[in-house]
Amino acid sequence: MGIEDQQLNYPGKNFFERKKKCVFASSEFRFAGGKLDLLAYNRDEKSFYVAEGKYAKRIASVGHAVGQLIAYISMLQENGYDFLDNISKAANLHLTDFSQFLENRAIKVRFYVILPIKFKEKLIEPATLMLKNIGDFGDSIGIIFAKKARCIEQKEARPISIRIRKKYDKKQLIDAIEDKIISSELGNKLDIWQKRAHLISFKEIDGNSRLHFEVHLRKRKRGSITKPCEIGFHLEWGKGWLKDKRTRKRANKIKRQMYLAKRALNDQGLEFKYTDKWGKSWTKVYSQIDLVPNQIDSDDLDNILKNLKPLVEEIMTRMRKINWGRTRKKENAG
Repeated sequence: MGIEDQQLNYPGKNFFERKKKCVFASSEFRFAGGKLDLLAYNRDEKSFYVAEGKYAKRIASVGHAVGQLIAYISMLQENGYDFLDNISKAANLHLTDFSQFLENRAIKVRFYVILPIKFKEKLIEPATLMLKNIGDFGDSIGIIFAKKARCIEQKEARPISIRIRKKYDKKQLIDAIEDKIISSELGNKLDIWQKRAHLISFKEIDGNSRLHFEVHLRKRKRGSITKPCEIGFHLEWGKGWLKDKRTRKRANKIKRQMYLAKRALNDQGLEFKYTDKWGKSWTKVYSQIDLVPNQIDSDDLDNILKNLKPLVEEIMTRMRKINWGRTRKKENAG
């Protein structure tokens, strides 16, 4: 056990448990983002306590501690979901608060620097001045002076809100899109038609699968740092089908509504395009979002759904107007 653990971190852990009424406290808490010197959680405040201990008498060491706290913010932002998952497992905590954190995509944290009581008189004034000079974040940082059996809270930390991200690989993103659609009101209207690691397609319940909605994670183009994600509605009738006069007439009615849907979506501020010269003479209304591989997160998921849901509502409303999109059997039964 090092001197920082003996003189700073373990006394700080006891301080958070006894004085701050934290239900959980741990030194050297590890998660995907790295390691936190000291972590605690106050259920009443719904606030985490994060501390960095520095056993030194030089003011430069305070600067190093503050720098580490700033690094902790990035670690929590980038790996917040894993952070919460690891706490629930390590502390056997299944807090209802966590579902709120996930919904809001933010956690509340109080940051502290823990310094040795032995050097309090030397450090207190320059440490306080240093934190003031940093700005708002510095003003929010608390200072604790500690030794083996004692802690003095020189300055109480103010809670700050940290936005957290959930990262996805392409399969996880497709799974998340499925979960969001099926659990929404659209889940009563749509069936999954196809699902692969890089795409998912939905059709109307009892609907014609050649008319379907699709989210497709396409391959990255050479030289590009982004990967296109296409959100669209497809009419996939090939040239052979369109030789029939009646089918061709139906297709033209559907295409007309698809074009009008594209205009209506654009009027809503969304960037949709229309083409009837795609694939095997297929037609689609679509938008494209650029994703950064290995950096796909909950914001990207939101952006996809922000395009997909209005597209579904607009298209389904228009298809019902012309009484098309359902299977012939269902249509004739009606």
